[in-house]
Amino acid sequence: MLKLGDPDRVAWKYLSGQAAAILDEDAPFPLEFTPDGRIIPKKLSADFTRWARGRGLDPEDASNDSVYSDPGGFLVLAYSRDGRAIPILRRALHSRNYMIQIAAGKGLGYLKEKSAIPDVVAAAHKAPREVSAVLAEGLLSFDDAYALAEAKKIIADPNRVEMLLKLRRQYPEQAF
Repeated sequence: MLKLGDPDRVAWKYLSGQAAAILDEDAPFPLEFTPDGRIIPKKLSADFTRWARGRGLDPEDASNDSVYSDPGGFLVLAYSRDGRAIPILRRALHSRNYMIQIAAGKGLGYLKEKSAIPDVVAAAHKAPREVSAVLAEGLLSFDDAYALAEAKKIIADPNRVEMLLKLRRQYPEQAF
């Protein structure tokens, strides 16, 4: 529906409103990290647990939304190819939820918004190690030497970089 280009579409208003509400809530990333930046599976962070309980939410349920449902809407906005998604995705790069940052970085790459490259790079450098590499994957969608060089440095696995570049060439309509 969004790709049809009608600027007043109900779907756009709904999705952009949902994205704004998610960003306004500013939920922290739900999982805990080790000191060296690795995610500790199934261990909710104290910050997230406080955030969820402070809103009367079950932390487990809220963590599922934060990791799975909430980030998906940001990719849908990017898939719309509507320029109004760009400021929303740029704002999402500053979310405390790393999954939203990842979706935003990939969405901006999908939209080829080159002016956002420094912001995606900065977000990847600030993120914990394990998140950083996934966030940097969005840089591989830009046709830009600086973005590619930064992605290669941050991802640090040449085989993964080549595999992702190959996927992007094969499936240009996807935001990997």
